[in-house]
Amino acid sequence: MIRPTLAIVAVSAACALVACGEQETQATGEAPDTTAAVGPSTSTVVSTSVVTVTENAPAENTEPTVSDPTTTAAPAGPSVEERCELGRLTSDIDTPELDVVSYCDGEWAKIGKNQTDWIVRIHWDGSRWVQPEFDGEKRMGMTQGCYLRESFADIGLPPAELTTPYCEAGDVIY
Repeated sequence: MIRPTLAIVAVSAACALVACGEQETQATGEAPDTTAAVGPSTSTVVSTSVVTVTENAPAENTEPTVSDPTTTAAPAGPSVEERCELGRLTSDIDTPELDVVSYCDGEWAKIGKNQTDWIVRIHWDGSRWVQPEFDGEKRMGMTQGCYLRESFADIGLPPAELTTPYCEAGDVIY
């Protein structure tokens, strides 16, 4: 971080160099070039008058500034921890009855109702949680919705921890 006094010194030094160049032109008796403000000679004068001021700040003052080009922008939206809060998960899919989060990585979540077989698998769409629509219905065992693997081509397959019910031969496809 450049302290204000150093910045003032740097600007003053740059102005002095430019002013010296103007005085030299006037001392030789040459008429000042009024088109120099847009011509290549001005950029040459300006480029020779650039003063770089650096300061080694203590390690404690290493906070990035807004103008620091190496600073990356903060990710938009809530953090993974905020996304995975039970209240956020249930409010986004409008199902406040669900009370257990069995898996959440910020992109996929598996929530359900304690001591029941009610389980919902949801995906973060960039701004909120959504439940992907089922592609069919499983006929083996308990009747439940199922997904075709190709339905996840755009967002990627859910992780194995979600135990996603995929549609198989014999299942009803909508």
